Formats: sequence, structure tokens, C-alpha cells
Amino acid sequence: MIDSLKVTLVEGVGQLKALSIGINRYSESGSLSCCVQDAESLAEILSNSEYGANDKKNIRLMTDKSEELEKPTRTNIINNILSLSKTAQPTDTILFFFAGHGMEIDGEGFVLPSDFRQEAGAKGGISFKEIKDELTGSKAGFKVLLFDACHSGSVKGRAETGKMTDGFYRSLFPAPKGFAVVSSCSQQEYSYEWAEKGHGVFSYYLLQGLEGNADENHDGFVDLSELHHYLTPLVQNWAFQNSKVQTPVIEANFSGLLPLTKAATLEAAKPIPAASSSISRTILVTETEEVKIRDYEFGAGERIEKSLRESMHRVNAALLNNFKPSQLNEENGNITFPAGFMQLIKKEDEANGVVRLRVRMSLDCTSTHLGVSESILGTLDDYERFWYGIGFEMEKCRFDMDELKLICDNKGYTVEKFQTRAPQSLVAKVENWISKSLTLEFINDEVAIAGIEPVTGSLPVNFYSVLNPKNFLEIFGPALVSQ
Repeated sequence: MIDSLKVTLVEGVGQLKALSIGINRYSESGSLSCCVQDAESLAEILSNSEYGANDKKNIRLMTDKSEELEKPTRTNIINNILSLSKTAQPTDTILFFFAGHGMEIDGEGFVLPSDFRQEAGAKGGISFKEIKDELTGSKAGFKVLLFDACHSGSVKGRAETGKMTDGFYRSLFPAPKGFAVVSSCSQQEYSYEWAEKGHGVFSYYLLQGLEGNADENHDGFVDLSELHHYLTPLVQNWAFQNSKVQTPVIEANFSGLLPLTKAATLEAAKPIPAASSSISRTILVTETEEVKIRDYEFGAGERIEKSLRESMHRVNAALLNNFKPSQLNEENGNITFPAGFMQLIKKEDEANGVVRLRVRMSLDCTSTHLGVSESILGTLDDYERFWYGIGFEMEKCRFDMDELKLICDNKGYTVEKFQTRAPQSLVAKVENWISKSLTLEFINDEVAIAGIEPVTGSLPVNFYSVLNPKNFLEIFGPALVSQ
């Protein structure tokens, strides 16, 4: 499938037919700042021969600045959706992009046209169901829906602040057969604008990705999967840097890959930059399993150990992408390899009558093994509900604890412990970030150590895209001082 789609993209056998809508000004709702620019920039990329072979007449733009018949009113938007749906051929892809206000009305999600009025209620908006139903009847082989519609600006006259409600989210997903649905944020989150860039945060990275930065495999094309891999961690990291929460969501209900643009450059930007030399070691741990000593002796411990070792062997299989089998040494279930080790830790706590078990992986992040350690971590973060915490060791460095506390205070993190006597430590809580609340622990001991764990549960999938050394040091680096 991928080869035929590339031919379509390059030679024009089929077409990408797009409707790009951006609304800043509303009749009754609060104004936005960047939506028109988002829609204009997307239409410009899709119309540019440098990025594809699309006929410009198939890229339709609707903004506040459009001519009267192309202004983003309810009637005009629906007419354009109908036109796209009916003229598309089986080899075509329909792309629908909307940047503006969204709202839940009577439990259903709607995008709001520029002429939306409160008194009209559902009749004044355009429901996701209406959009999906119309495009489902189209001959187009693929339909891609991109929504940047839950902005932090409030909708005038309503108590909601633009946050994506549960009903709004349920209207977006699941994606019907033949569709991909992409949302700029998840449930109970906002979609933020980035005034310095003149775009929404999601749309900014979407545009960067389509221009070629998302070409992960350097094959000269940006496909939908690569676009998701590129923009999601960057949006999450922007949110982390700005003490906010925003997590793009994508769901595709078709097989194969879907190229959207040609990559203008093969020098694709990577969402995971190399770690700073300040980080000497990255450590991953699983949640501690506890079993009473008497139960351990009667077989309960063996059962837990077996489960943990099975998980270790699953991770071990992933290591073979970086090392030859002869480079991995396993002894008593513990695994060593050139860049580090993975071990099953068992500690007996006689005072409390329990045995504690957990898995620990340690990776060398110095220049000697940095590249391969980054590669390993980029693979391991896909293990859902396995890794519980990540930590960084920094040799020849210490935290300035007062500076560290100041950074946490300025970011709005809740400082729960601040100890200036040896060993110096600080514990802070970050509320509801990447769908979880995180606990950060910093310790000045023989080496400076920073640990990150969710308050409940495990680390989210793809955690390392955001919880990596570079992103960590962008925030807390100013508090590190050399010994």
C-alpha cells in the first residue's frame, strides 16, 4: 500500500483534497488569536509543489479573511464538506482541518462556525457526527480529520472555559473505518496558543512536521504515523516547560501507512535530542512487589519472580536490536550488556516481615554509550504499565537547593519536602501532567540524583519522549552546579 500511495502523492494519480478552516472572530464567542494563521499556513504547505503534487484548486481555505462565499459560516462550511465528499475519487485522500472553538451541546461534540449563536444551540454548530456521516459516504480512500478546537479562551456566555469535555471527546472517537481522527488535546485538557510563534502549539508542530521535520525514517515522505510520533512529544514537552497539560490524541482505523507530504528536507528533526553530558546514568525501575516472608517461602515469591523475569526477557529481546546475543550475559536472571545492566532486586525486610522485589535497569549515558543508550530508551518506553520510575545520576554536580526550590515555585510545582541538611533533598509534586501527577525527588549525596515517578500507576507509554535528560535539564539545569 505504501508504494502506491507514494506514487499518488508524487505523480498526481490521486489527490489530497483538503478543507482548512481557521476562525479567530465569532459573532458571540470569545476571540482567538492564531487559528486563521494555522489554517492559512496549512493550506500554503499543501498547495506548495515542494511538499506534494496537489492541485491548488483542491486545497480550500476558509477564514475570517476569506471572500463572502468562503467565510467559515455554518452554511459555507457544510457546503464545502459536501463538495469535497462528492467529488473525491477512490485514490483520493480528504483532509479536514479545523482551528477554532469547539463545544459540547447536549452531550455531543460540535465545532462552532463563525456565525454561531447561543440561542440556536445544536442547530447553530456542526456536530462531529454530521461531519463523519457525510465523509463516510465519500468514495475517498482515506479521510483525515484534524481538530485544534478546545482552546483555553472561553466561549462567551457559558461557564465552560474551552476544556475538552468527556462528551466532546466521545464524539471525536472512535475513528470510523477508513478515517484517522487527530485531536490537539485529550480529555479535560486545553489546546493552547503560542503567541510567540503566532500559532496554536499543536498546529505549530503539525506544520513543522509536514514540512519535513517528521520524516522519521528519512525516506522523503511524511506519513501520518511519523507526524504523530513527531508532534506528540513536542507538544507534551512545551506543556511541561510551561506548567500546562496538553496531549494530542490520534486514532487511525485503516491498515498501512498514509503519506501526507513530501519532506522538503531529509534532515528530519528528532523529538528526542541527545542527553546532556551532565547526565552520567539513566535508571529505570518497576514498581516494588511485596510478599510476606512466610508466603514467599511457600511459593508466592517464586511466582512473582517468574513474572518479573518473563518481563525482563521481553525487554532482553528488545536489546538484541542493539547488541549481538554474545554481548548479553545472563547470570542468576540478571542481564549485563555493554551499555549497562538489568537486574532483579530482592530485599528481605525482617522488621516488617516482607520481601520486596523489583526490576532495575541502568544505562550508561556518558559519551561512550550515549547513542546506544538513547536507542534502547526510545524502545523501552513503549512497554505499557511496566516501568514505574525513571531517574538521572549526575557526576561531579550538585543541586543548588535554594535555586531548585525557586524553579519549582515558579513552575507552580508543590514542594512537599525541603531539607538543606545532609543529605540535602527536595520532593515536589507536579499536578496532572501527561495525564498523570508526578513526584520529583532530588538528592545531593555522593552523586546528584533526580527521580521521577507517577503518584499512582506506571509511567505513561512513550514517557521517554518527554522525560529525557535534555528536557529535564532545560527546566532544572540552572540549579545544577559543578563540585
